[in-house]
Amino acid sequence: MAVSNLFRFAGMQFIGTQFGGTVSLGGVTTSAINPNPQVVQDYADGGIHPTRTTIQSFAEELSFTTTNIDKALDLIGSIGNCIEDGSSVVIYYALLSACAKGPAAGSVHRRVTISQTGSDAGLVHPGSFSCDHRGDASYSFMIKPKSDGVNSPLVIEDSVALPAALLTSVDNQNRYTIGPVTLESVVYDGVKQLSCELGIAITRESADSEIFDEFIAIEKTATKISLSGINPKWITAANIDGSVITHANTEIILRKRAGAAGFVAPATAEHISLTLAGLVVPTNVASSNDQQPVQTGIDIYAEFDGTNVPLVVQTGVAY
Repeated sequence: MAVSNLFRFAGMQFIGTQFGGTVSLGGVTTSAINPNPQVVQDYADGGIHPTRTTIQSFAEELSFTTTNIDKALDLIGSIGNCIEDGSSVVIYYALLSACAKGPAAGSVHRRVTISQTGSDAGLVHPGSFSCDHRGDASYSFMIKPKSDGVNSPLVIEDSVALPAALLTSVDNQNRYTIGPVTLESVVYDGVKQLSCELGIAITRESADSEIFDEFIAIEKTATKISLSGINPKWITAANIDGSVITHANTEIILRKRAGAAGFVAPATAEHISLTLAGLVVPTNVASSNDQQPVQTGIDIYAEFDGTNVPLVVQTGVAY
């Protein structure tokens, strides 16, 4: 038996007017497509073996992580979007050729498409993003496709060609890392780690014994940013019991890397800005280990201020 049919993730494209045309998202480091079937086996008449096996439902979910967080944020944001009628998300898997440099030639690859005609095709929404000191920020997101009542949420095709844009012109070089943090006009320096859970809860519904979901919507959000660092002066007598922050006086910057070393100048509008309103809560006043610097930490619980979404994200900004 010979090993054959080895495939590798080759890229993904967001297609449609809502995405500004055809946009290839690069920098993808992990991907997964899970059908999540609910399978029931029936037993009867005292038998020890199942006599019938049935798939009662599917709850498909696709998950991805990318380091091109600027483009992902532009496409998906901090809440998410419907994949509108006429739009699609397409994922490509390249057939590997033994001893060849890169994908095999020709129309020999695989394609998975999420698209419906006459209705939206599901929901794409963020999961989390995070960054360590001196590390590159990464952004995770999910796609939850749905059926239109007739067609399967996922279309799998073989013997397709890879789009030229995925082979030659994917923008997968942008990298961002921790920059200045200001909470209610106070600079928080000494940051070692930043993580953000967007906390998107989803409602999925179907009826009439259909096995695919036919309605998917955002039920609620619960955005929380966690910061840890080595400056215990983050926590003072004034904020030990928590403190309120506002969008106007709060900004977290993810600064863009420049080439092999250094960063894009602060005055150049290529960075990412996060603003939020809510409550800052201390989680670690001070902890130490032998001769290491004291560690400290806070959580920021974002909330709707009556005007802005809990977490406002802007790409292409200066600071």
